[in-house]
Amino acid sequence: MDDGLAMCPDRLRLVLWQVGTALAIYCVNIILSVAVALATEDAHASMFLAIGIACGCWLALFRLWDNITGPFSAGKAACLVVAVLVGFDVIFAVAIAA
Repeated sequence: MDDGLAMCPDRLRLVLWQVGTALAIYCVNIILSVAVALATEDAHASMFLAIGIACGCWLALFRLWDNITGPFSAGKAACLVVAVLVGFDVIFAVAIAA
């Protein structure tokens, strides 16, 4: 009887790819947010650009979430964690601009 805990190598590679993609989206968010913060002198403009970058990352995460089939998996968990981290980035940008 298979309890679902054992993964075939293809499934494991797919989960690792999904988790890696979610983390890559977060890295892109951080890199672009830092680049915008360094490139702009106005805190409010930097905040709005960081929010725009975060929205783009959330859309990419939603697209990744939509492509993950099956029950709740590590890929979906990674999407949720990264979405929360991107949200913290937005809160941080708003706090700096205030």
